[in-house]
Amino acid sequence: MATTCSARNVDFVRSLGADTVIDYNEEQYDDLLYEQDAALESIGGEANERTLTVLKRAGRMALVVSGIPEAVKRHGAYAGTARAFGAQAAFIVGAWWRRRVAVKLVVRPTSGAMLQRLADVVQSGAVTPVIDAVLPLEEIAEAHRRVESGRTRGKIVIQVG
Repeated sequence: MATTCSARNVDFVRSLGADTVIDYNEEQYDDLLYEQDAALESIGGEANERTLTVLKRAGRMALVVSGIPEAVKRHGAYAGTARAFGAQAAFIVGAWWRRRVAVKLVVRPTSGAMLQRLADVVQSGAVTPVIDAVLPLEEIAEAHRRVESGRTRGKIVIQVG
């Protein structure tokens, strides 16, 4: 598995299981990676196209970022949403034309059964969540500041009650 991060997080990311770690401040991943089976794209914009180039023929790419908030801010609710969906659809069709598969990850409300399955996976040790901090509800503003800083390692958990 290959991933990118800043230099300060290289050891941390390797400890999570990455084989290849690229410091995004020093190198471009699309200059170093090729013929990948799959990619998870979480930056969006021009990174979508760059990520597509590292895939092998019939490689798969999952798009996490929608671009909707930015498009809505720029063009309004209806036009912005339509533009964002249109851009994603065009990218997905373009990927297909180049013999790659790109799909949009869609988040749906989680059921109790799904949460239980997730808890079972975590308890089995197959997935280890990384928690940066646990903060009380009263410190929700601080939690937002930490997340927005882009400097957290893992998730911020809000403790209620």
